[in-house]
Amino acid sequence: MGVIVDEQLLTCSIPPARFFKAFFVDSNNLLPKILPTIFKSIAYTEGNGGSGSIKVFSFYEGNEVKVMKHKVEEIDEANLVYKFSIIEGANMGVVFESVKSVNKVEAGPDGGCILKSIVTWR
Repeated sequence: MGVIVDEQLLTCSIPPARFFKAFFVDSNNLLPKILPTIFKSIAYTEGNGGSGSIKVFSFYEGNEVKVMKHKVEEIDEANLVYKFSIIEGANMGVVFESVKSVNKVEAGPDGGCILKSIVTWR
């Protein structure tokens, strides 16, 4: 089985710590509110958001994937690093053996931030 690696950079005008908190720490509350046509709900079924927690994403009808689970591998709020793996949904076990994501938020221009994201599919 091959390996696919996708690296993305996203520049944003939001300060790094605020972006990290909204996008990673509070995503279970925020994403369903700002993207209500995509996310029905996001909830922890194990843990409270720290390493080892399991987060379940429920998507609205019309999406190919109805439910996706991901495991928080590491959350480092001091260094703005968030790592997770998809453990169920998104063609796991059918097309992909594993999906891992490493995300780092860094200071960007004019007080904003840069999100560096690397996703590896096996």
